[in-house]
Amino acid sequence: AEEAKPFVGSNFQAALKDLEGKMREAAANLEFEEAARLRDEIKKMKLLDLEFANEALTGAGEEVDKSAPKRWRKEAAAEKAEAFRKGR
Repeated sequence: AEEAKPFVGSNFQAALKDLEGKMREAAANLEFEEAARLRDEIKKMKLLDLEFANEALTGAGEEVDKSAPKRWRKEAAAEKAEAFRKGR
C-alpha cells in the first residue's frame, strides 16, 4: 500500500533525499552528466510538487493560477541567495 503512493507526504521527501544523495555521489565520482541528469530530475519533481499543491489548495470554483509555482520558486531562490549573502 505504501508503494502505491510513491510521492505522497514523507515518501516524496524520502524520494527527493535519495535522488539528492545519488546526485552528490555521482558528482563525487566525477560522473557529472549523471549528476546533472539527477539534478534536473530533482528540479522537475519539486516543480510538480508545487503545481500539485497549487491545484489542491485552489478553492472550488476558483481559477488555478498556473504561474504561481514558478513565481514561488523564483521568490524562494531570491530568499536563499539573500540568506547566503548575509552569511546565514
